Amino acid sequence: MTVVVDTSVLVAAVNERDENHTRALALVEEIRQGRHGGALTTDFVLDEVVTVTLARTGRHERAMDAIDLILPSDPDAAWIALDPVGEEAFFRALDLFRRAGRRELSFTDWTTVAVVRSGRADAVVSFDQDFDGLVTRIG
Repeated sequence: MTVVVDTSVLVAAVNERDENHTRALALVEEIRQGRHGGALTTDFVLDEVVTVTLARTGRHERAMDAIDLILPSDPDAAWIALDPVGEEAFFRALDLFRRAGRRELSFTDWTTVAVVRSGRADAVVSFDQDFDGLVTRIG
């Protein structure tokens, strides 16, 4: 099994004020232990995590903590792979986004749906219930 780790979990993991902070840390630890198989996140999620963390905390240090969580300077500390969305998943996400109407998912979320549906992952680790019914969600 492979999971895509979503923005909501990564932001909560580095933001002590986030209501899901404790659960996010537990999920990260479960993933580190391999309890959900392999883990990846995408370049789109990384961008969203850094942007949201900076916007919510107003602190550059917290945004850097988010980057370091995903891309640690010590390769031996890596627990998650950074997997670019790529052209095929990008255009699939664009099509899904266009057809979604009022569904409350960001474009980044649709790229995650496209990655899961392409078979590159089996589920998304997220607190975002808007994934429910689209892909399997752990959270």
